[in-house]
Amino acid sequence: MKLKRFAALLLSLLMLLASAPEGLAIGYPNDPATCPHTNAKWTEVSYASCDHKHHYYCRLCPDCGSSGIEKTASAWGSWTTTKKATCGAEGTQERTCSICGKKGTKAIAATGKHTWSKWETTKKATCGDEGIQARTCSVCGKKETKAIAATGKHTWGKWTIVKKATATKAGTRKHTCSVCGKTETVSYKATATPKPTKTPKPTATPKPILSPGRRPRGPG
Repeated sequence: MKLKRFAALLLSLLMLLASAPEGLAIGYPNDPATCPHTNAKWTEVSYASCDHKHHYYCRLCPDCGSSGIEKTASAWGSWTTTKKATCGAEGTQERTCSICGKKGTKAIAATGKHTWSKWETTKKATCGDEGIQARTCSVCGKKETKAIAATGKHTWGKWTIVKKATATKAGTRKHTCSVCGKTETVSYKATATPKPTKTPKPTATPKPILSPGRRPRGPG
């Protein structure tokens, strides 16, 4: 008796399957090819290991029994600057995975553009030595120096005789820079000093000799 009932139930099931439209899933009223999936809801799939690349979603339509999987764009958020790069130091950017919350970071290269102060003279240039100028970056503190060319303008002292000139031979003289100590020696020509010419004394006019009793004639 039980066997006959089971056989009748199996026969009824086979007849039901044979009468179902082609493509219709068992237990669902709509054909998957034409079902609008109005009642289907997407559910995010969670994974034990996040790849930070995509969000994955699956759905099962209660009207036709069809299922599907979709993925969205990258799960990483946009890069945001957490530390600005300066002239001498790298900056930092950060992003966050919207699935697992993990944070990713990357460096921003230093700009290399210093904010220099004005040049200041730290050592003055002299006639024989270079000077120095310096400036400092107000952001990173880097210092930069440059040379100032020597002026070449000596502060000479008075000439002093090293060797006196004679009437026939040149002499030498020198003077010294009071700043750098440089000495310059030059020669000067011989200068013969002529002996002074003596002026002859005038000759006295002799007086006339008179005879006794005669008077000298006057003019006229």
